Amino acid sequence: SLLGLRADDDYALLGGYSDPSRLRIPVGLELFRDTCGAASDVALCEVYFGQYYKGIYTLTERPERKTANVPKDGALYRVLAAAVDGVDILSGMEAAAPRGEDWYNIGKVYPDGDDGWMAMEKLQAFLFEADDAAFAEKIGDYLDMTAFADYYLFCNLIGATDNMQKNMFIAWDGEKMY
Repeated sequence: SLLGLRADDDYALLGGYSDPSRLRIPVGLELFRDTCGAASDVALCEVYFGQYYKGIYTLTERPERKTANVPKDGALYRVLAAAVDGVDILSGMEAAAPRGEDWYNIGKVYPDGDDGWMAMEKLQAFLFEADDAAFAEKIGDYLDMTAFADYYLFCNLIGATDNMQKNMFIAWDGEKMY
């Protein structure tokens, strides 16, 4: 364990470039945990590089299956960017089947292996097949609309609107994405 976080070998050390107060991330994650039930733990720390003081940073657990409350038969993905080469992730323009660790602009966190893309393949098939009316009627069959609404409101509340386009995690519980 490091600074009271769970024992792990994969932490993230976050600087305060977009958060000079150093409070947005710890308070935001605590609030998200209280309202939505799943978030990584964080600890504030002072960083030294050799004898040189570098300032206050936020040390956080990397999101993974357990911290995101993803069941063992589910999946967890990280959206790296909302658009790559002019193609929006929800536009349905990327026809290649997802394989490997990264597909398009989405990274697979859990599970290992190509079968971990099953949720994205289902969503991709829906996006390709849906016309505007079908999309509106059936989107709730694929996405947990309450979870997405909570996330949207949360990002606006803490001023993290960039997390609605990138650096967000999407989980699949075996039935719906959230």
